[in-house]
Amino acid sequence: MKLARSNLPIAILCLLAAACGPKGTIQDEFALSYNSPHSIVFEEAQQTVADDHIERAARKQQNDSDVVTVRNIVNWFRHKTVTGGRRHFLERPATLLYHDRNLSGCIDTATLFAAFTRSQELLIPTVFVHAVDVNWAKGDPETSSGGVRISAHTFLELFLDGSWYLLDPTASTLYLEYETDNPSLPGGYVVHFKGADMWGGGMTSKKTLEDSVTRFLMEYGEDLAYEDPGYRAIDLSTPEALHCYLPLTTRLDDAPAVLEVQPASCPRTGLKIETEGLSPVGPGGYALVAIYGKGGEEQLASFNVRKGVAVDLHGTPLGLVPLPRYPGKVKRLEIRYDPGPAHNGPAPVLLSGIFGMPHATRMAFAVTQKRGRLSKMPGAFLLDQKGEGASREFEIQVSAGKPREGQQIENETGSRDFLAPPPLKSGWTYELWLTSEADGVPTQVSLGRADGADNCSGGCDGPWFSGPSTLALLAGGELREPLSLFVTVEPEPDPTPDEPFYLVILEGLAAAGTQTGEEVPLRIPSRPAPRAVVRAVW
Repeated sequence: MKLARSNLPIAILCLLAAACGPKGTIQDEFALSYNSPHSIVFEEAQQTVADDHIERAARKQQNDSDVVTVRNIVNWFRHKTVTGGRRHFLERPATLLYHDRNLSGCIDTATLFAAFTRSQELLIPTVFVHAVDVNWAKGDPETSSGGVRISAHTFLELFLDGSWYLLDPTASTLYLEYETDNPSLPGGYVVHFKGADMWGGGMTSKKTLEDSVTRFLMEYGEDLAYEDPGYRAIDLSTPEALHCYLPLTTRLDDAPAVLEVQPASCPRTGLKIETEGLSPVGPGGYALVAIYGKGGEEQLASFNVRKGVAVDLHGTPLGLVPLPRYPGKVKRLEIRYDPGPAHNGPAPVLLSGIFGMPHATRMAFAVTQKRGRLSKMPGAFLLDQKGEGASREFEIQVSAGKPREGQQIENETGSRDFLAPPPLKSGWTYELWLTSEADGVPTQVSLGRADGADNCSGGCDGPWFSGPSTLALLAGGELREPLSLFVTVEPEPDPTPDEPFYLVILEGLAAAGTQTGEEVPLRIPSRPAPRAVVRAVW
């Protein structure tokens, strides 16, 4: 791009851009949050906003690899646009450029290209970069355009498959090993402007562009220094562009780190699940689910846990889970219990976390299962006996509060103060379990189910009340073996009716020697809450 150079008086330039004030550095001028690419949002972007036509065209270029997506856009430009026709310099937004298909030069090409990459279909972090010819800027008559016309070019910075790249959309060239803080660009150019687009930078005509460049040269002209960055270039019109490129830092013995770039198969993005405190579950396992910012969700993987390692449903270590297409759309990841196809109710979210996309981001999850008022309920259970001789059985009474001194919990259902935890969503119930060991033989039995609204199923005598024939546990009104009672959250219908779901919300332990009628407290388990880390891997 070549433009006539402006000769505005210095006094006016000082007023327009405070060019006579303290000087900074070019790096300071263009500082952006490159460590958080998806947080780079340009509210002032007007020229590069995509309409429905651009969105539909962008959707057709999608690939699981961002690099290949950009290559597809390049091919679209090669076959769907022409360059060098009607000028209309800096007058048209991307929407008009798309419908016109006649691009005046590098600024028009970069403007329309950025509208594709920033579209809601692709959401590729994109920074608009305008650069000036450093030889022209220094007024070298032998290698510049003679010092009478601005010599400049337009690039884009793109965050693709976990790394920043520099793209020359006019030349269909992608530059690897790109350093975002280096003002020297390939071809002898130095950065003049970074931002949303030319309009967002206040350059809406030849005159305003000339003024901006002149102010820039007055501020930084004496400090302009150029050193060829030597970036490796990939021609996106060649088969080589079908590869992704992974920057690797290696260190040899007694030698400094060396940055190498190696080709890798596309796509090469994925998520690695690391679990802590997640227990193995029955049929169904867990599901890793992506929640999208504009609604909708996608199940990324089904897995279970064996010896603390996430495994697929065949027991093989899960490895990398492919990232959802265009992960910039994902706002949250959730790990849910998946009870399998027999269960139609909504699965509870066990672990949840906001999804961040920077290069080495970890996403730690915290338990989000709602416990309602359970933390304020000092529940307890009592052992009692009924009958005589060999027909004696024991019964368990569960209360929601501690009996006052001298108060007896009666056996009649109507007068018993039963545990009543908060109601659950449809498809889920509470279940009361008893586990013990009689004469060395483990015993596990369900004492009934309830939905938290004083309703009971399973044939129990009133809410959470049962009298199983396990007389061997008691000898003369004293417990022979330790006995534990706990409450779980279970799917309904239950794919594992004989096994408790691991999520225990209340538990209590009666030690050997506990007397019948002795109160045993029910408490929220002291075991650490389960956690998981989902790591973005390239």
